[in-house]
Amino acid sequence: MKKSHLYGLLPVLAALSLVCSCNQDRTPEEEHLKPVLSAVTEGDMIFTSKGGNGVFSYTVTNPTEEGTASAATYGNEEWIQNIDAGSTEGEVHFTVAPNDGQERSTVMIINYEDASPLTFNIRQYAAGTDPELTLSNDRIETFADGGSFEITYQITNRFDGASVSAEVPEDGGWVTGISTEIDRVISFDIEENSTGADRSTVMNVRYGISEYQILITQYGEYAPDLTIEIDTVSVSESEITWSCIPSDKKATYISMISLKSAYDSYSSEEELIEGTIAFLEQTAISNGLSLEEYLAKSQLNVGDRLDFSVSSRQADTEYEIFAFGLTAQGQATSGVFHITVRTDAVREFSISYETYEDYGVDMTILPNYEDRYYWYGLVADTGQSKDDLRAAAWTEFDGLISEYADFMDIEDLVDTYAEQGEYTDYFDLYEIGDGVGDYIGYAVYVDAATGGFSSELTIQPLTVTGE
Repeated sequence: MKKSHLYGLLPVLAALSLVCSCNQDRTPEEEHLKPVLSAVTEGDMIFTSKGGNGVFSYTVTNPTEEGTASAATYGNEEWIQNIDAGSTEGEVHFTVAPNDGQERSTVMIINYEDASPLTFNIRQYAAGTDPELTLSNDRIETFADGGSFEITYQITNRFDGASVSAEVPEDGGWVTGISTEIDRVISFDIEENSTGADRSTVMNVRYGISEYQILITQYGEYAPDLTIEIDTVSVSESEITWSCIPSDKKATYISMISLKSAYDSYSSEEELIEGTIAFLEQTAISNGLSLEEYLAKSQLNVGDRLDFSVSSRQADTEYEIFAFGLTAQGQATSGVFHITVRTDAVREFSISYETYEDYGVDMTILPNYEDRYYWYGLVADTGQSKDDLRAAAWTEFDGLISEYADFMDIEDLVDTYAEQGEYTDYFDLYEIGDGVGDYIGYAVYVDAATGGFSSELTIQPLTVTGE
């Protein structure tokens, strides 16, 4: 900048010496009516390396009838082209050529009759150093409901002293509360559209000398009520997988899971939504992101999803899966939809099958504890509950124990009829069912001293199709 101002001083001094010599014969009244040039355009005129057209505005006080303005750069630099100071009163038009080298600058000098010359600096960025603002979104479409919105941005090659500004034209007055006070965030509100007709406007965003546009469209119709169907896909003692089917396949939404006790601590849907959004905002901040960036990066969903999944859950515990519509700006668009799910109790056994063409099956039981006795079985699945299965298994095992209780003590009976360690048994499915169909295998630990069951049943379904 110092170099540019120095360029401006040389012609000014020369012009002043000329003015002094030619005004020696002026009367005081004539001197008072001397033309004066004043700048309207403030500061230096800065251009990107791409170049472009420039207009410098000024005023002339005490113009003469035949006075004409002229303009030239100090040194007549070739990269300043098409200088025109005469076509439009009070304006100097010029073109800055593209720059494929280092940063460059010059001084434009405006002369008018015997007025003191007016100068201004022209500066052009070096190739590859242009400040550039990248918007997260250059188009906003929303329903008549309106609401609060945010658009984030990144800046490459920040320019000292430059700031981001945004505004809409007068006909876009329904876009209000525009703010750029938070770095990398443009926030604004869109009023409710009660006209019944679509409307649109353009938000003009400026950073330094660069300009960008965001097209904002608001529909005349209100947003349809969003519903989200939630269903479990699979549940184990530590993992839960679920699906979400929204009614509007274009709507964005969030789905989360929490302990049922934590979910029930909220007094209303509104409180739950506010608490969830506050949690998301805090998480975004801790990751150095805005809420919009964090939501877009890892939280928002669109359309059907069948693969929501969490692991490391507590066994035999109730959880609440919930979902609600949410925009990228953190605005809820629906009520809360939720279901309760309980994780399985800890599986004490691993049960696997190998089926054969003659409708036989090998059932292999692998217990968690090699030295503990267990009872097992395979039965046809008739829709019985886990409690029904346990009761039937106990009836069968206790019957064997009771039959020989007069001849053997309990420990010997358990050792005779129960198993230890990994064991494989063969079953003929025609003996326990119809060959094809659904079956349930189970295993349960047995207390060696009492002969009683000492754990929950571990069950494993089996389906035989015959194909």
